[in-house]
Amino acid sequence: MVYKHRTISKLFICLLMTVWILRIAAVAGSAESVRYLRNTQYFPDAAGGFYMVTYDSDYYTLYTVRSDGSVHEELRESTQIEAVAADNGWLTMAAAIGVGKGIIRYCADGSMKNVMMVQWSDGAVASVCADSRNHIWMADADHALVREYDSGGQELKCYRTGTAVTALLTDAAGSHVYAAEENGTLRELNGNRVWTDIPCENGFEQNGNYLCCHGVVYTLDTEAGLTEIFSSDYPLICRTNRWVYASDGHIVYRLSEDGSVDAVCDTGTAIQRLTASGDTAAYVSAEGITVITPSMMKRQEQSSHPMLSAVMEPDVPPDLSALEMVDETTVEVIQGTTVAALKKQMHYPGWSLTVRNHQGSMVSSGTIGTGWELFFSKNGQEQCYATLVMGDLTGEGNVNARDSTMLADYLVEGTELEQPYLTAADMNRNGCIDFNDFVMLYGG
Repeated sequence: MVYKHRTISKLFICLLMTVWILRIAAVAGSAESVRYLRNTQYFPDAAGGFYMVTYDSDYYTLYTVRSDGSVHEELRESTQIEAVAADNGWLTMAAAIGVGKGIIRYCADGSMKNVMMVQWSDGAVASVCADSRNHIWMADADHALVREYDSGGQELKCYRTGTAVTALLTDAAGSHVYAAEENGTLRELNGNRVWTDIPCENGFEQNGNYLCCHGVVYTLDTEAGLTEIFSSDYPLICRTNRWVYASDGHIVYRLSEDGSVDAVCDTGTAIQRLTASGDTAAYVSAEGITVITPSMMKRQEQSSHPMLSAVMEPDVPPDLSALEMVDETTVEVIQGTTVAALKKQMHYPGWSLTVRNHQGSMVSSGTIGTGWELFFSKNGQEQCYATLVMGDLTGEGNVNARDSTMLADYLVEGTELEQPYLTAADMNRNGCIDFNDFVMLYGG
């Protein structure tokens, strides 16, 4: 898109700003805020179904997804949720409450609620979980550390990890807590064991003692620790009590213990993940979660399946469908999104991801800004995307007075703005950068 701009004087800007401020004061409160869906997470429940929690910066909604595939809304409240976990019939949510952090615990049907405030440093919560003692564990999105709190919200201990934590989880008994790190390390926090070279940068699919990630099924035992029991070349995988389900990103395969294909389901959509609860498996796509029923699976012999050879060496590109694509190489990110939160919105099995900020430095945490780079690589293949945060003209991830100054200099002095900063300045998205964009940016 070719952008035009009109040269105007700084005095004219000041005069019009005075008029604009008076106009805003007269109509304050009349405009409705636009709500952007920030995240949707799915968790197995205790009855072979799933919990579905959707949340953005204003509210969250809890749904139950039963084993027959039906979806039921349980509750909806106005609180900014940052991380969610399911444990022993409870939902544990880390929320921004006022200027601090709060823990909200619900019985899964919404019948009981407990809220407590905790001490927390600045920054978002990357992951949360609860153990069998009802201790709450929270991972910092911007620092390599995890904090443990008792059932009353008192901090007990702070644990350092090697790199940023992508997920917290417990064993089936809830007695041991583990941190999955973005460098492929699984670390036992209330113990001394560490496993490396685990493809867990996106976390795990957990069903009881089964942990699944990137084609591998593990068991996680309090005594034996992490043990690999099954592997395949399919990038997406989950384990029910009976079967292994795997996918190439479009077709779901039910696998026997020897790895042979028992049945096939052609979903007709792009699959983002597989998940399991008890004896039930489901796949997640852009349309939501779909429970895989027996009638959907067609019995298939491995040797006769025409897609098998292609699937065994999958070539599934990174899935960025949860993000707004500005063009083929630029993705729009909501202001305030952290690196950890952005990774949860993308699905890239088998790909390694390098994030570089607007200065070209490799980063693993922080708030995404305009002009950052998402670099995916896999088996010699490379894909690169630039990030766009509307109003952020400095690349720092925060929209403030410096951005307004840069836009004023562009309009008055004719200083240059390159892409994607030029698109970030077009606040009303009309293809013409002018005073109206300055007003929206200054007043935002």
